[in-house]
Amino acid sequence: MAKDDVRRGVTQATFNEKFGGFLSLQIFALAGGIGYFFKSWIAFGLLLFLLIVALQMPKAAVVMIVVFSVGWAVIAFFVAGMFTGLDGQIVVSILCGLTALGANSAGLQWSKDISSVDSQ
Repeated sequence: MAKDDVRRGVTQATFNEKFGGFLSLQIFALAGGIGYFFKSWIAFGLLLFLLIVALQMPKAAVVMIVVFSVGWAVIAFFVAGMFTGLDGQIVVSILCGLTALGANSAGLQWSKDISSVDSQ
């Protein structure tokens, strides 16, 4: 393995690590919000557990990060509505959704990196 490959890998891992916390925060916030809504610690704990397990399943994890990203796009749509018209809302929501998708993808890669076990 060349030095440049190692350097690129370390750089990518450092980048992904920054967004691992973002994905974890979204999982915790969703579980906390649902737990608060239902006034149930059990709902919070169960949803937190299920989301963490889903993060380890490739197809479920992709669906989860897409749903989180769409959520950010919807939030951006309504926030932008306070400052601009429909055209601005659409542009801002698309940009925020794509940005969130990129951040969540990096967070998902970080999650895969820390949970993978080398077979050597």
